[in-house]
Amino acid sequence: MRWRAGVVGVAAWALVGCGARGQGASAPSCVMANGEAPGEGWSAVCEALEAEPDARNGALIVGTAEGVVMTWSAGNVSAQTRHPIASASKWLAGAAIMRLVERGELGLEDRPQDHLGWWASEESDPRSRVTLRSLLAFTSGLEGTPFGLRCVNDAGVTLQECARSIHDTLHRHEPGEVFFYGPAHMHVAAAMAERATGKAWGRIFEEEVVSPLGLDPRTAYTIASPQNPRVAGGVDTSGADYAVFLTELIAGRYLAGSRGELLSDQSGAARIAKSPIEPLGQEWRYALGSWKECAREAYGDECAAASEYSSPGAYGFYPWLDLERGYWAVWTTKRSLWVNPSRRSVELGQRIKPKVRAALAR
Repeated sequence: MRWRAGVVGVAAWALVGCGARGQGASAPSCVMANGEAPGEGWSAVCEALEAEPDARNGALIVGTAEGVVMTWSAGNVSAQTRHPIASASKWLAGAAIMRLVERGELGLEDRPQDHLGWWASEESDPRSRVTLRSLLAFTSGLEGTPFGLRCVNDAGVTLQECARSIHDTLHRHEPGEVFFYGPAHMHVAAAMAERATGKAWGRIFEEEVVSPLGLDPRTAYTIASPQNPRVAGGVDTSGADYAVFLTELIAGRYLAGSRGELLSDQSGAARIAKSPIEPLGQEWRYALGSWKECAREAYGDECAAASEYSSPGAYGFYPWLDLERGYWAVWTTKRSLWVNPSRRSVELGQRIKPKVRAALAR
């Protein structure tokens, strides 16, 4: 199968020779959470970011299971700046559902018809073989792009109504045969979660993600509406809040019973019908709401053994987690879709990662 594709410290060290970029913008700064000046390794990270044209208005937060280690920021963006994070919402949505799975309120092998009375259940209908697992892995056989699937952006319908429209119009393939990256799968998964719990998706998200992690209450779905949140891409949050999620996830304090499943390769033998990773010329696989990265053209044994996961968003917000090396990072920014910010943020992250790893190893 080929895929293309804490507490912030009080002492800041301003990079030498850096001025403010534009009116109201802040000069780049490199802040260590322990209040000390950056050592040689972190200075190299910050100097590399300073030299990156794509890092002129963003922040990089790096940490481990113990919390934030370093924050770099420049321009009008800090760790606390709030953005719509687009597809970075998928990782959080997958986590919310896995909390329900941990408690037995949902099962990964549950089928939509187990919870949605209108879902096709005839054995002859391939929609009857869709599972919650295949929905979270984007191999359910559904299609629909973010701009082509109108109901996920329609504030005038409910999530349940949108899910039923998806059922009626967008199933194209036998479940498990095709990977199609789009919002339809998670909308149906959330509809299942609503029926299983008797709660609206916004409340599920607050109870399973925001509240247990102690996030800012403003971390919530703001698109398209409370009755029809865009499950796969509607969260508004900050890099600092996302950093808490990654800290608790890598520490095993959050989703302790299901992290292995959440971060397991679910791609199987699925053929790629649509993937935003293709332009990178790399093979990535998909877990349950996040990508399993592999910065190589072919997914071989080395990629299979790697444990780096991410969930890039269309506006450039790029969180990643490296289980093998025991760290996480969030690049937080928001840029116009016209400049392809998602790809540029991933490429920026991949250029910076070797220096981050070297700094952490010191």
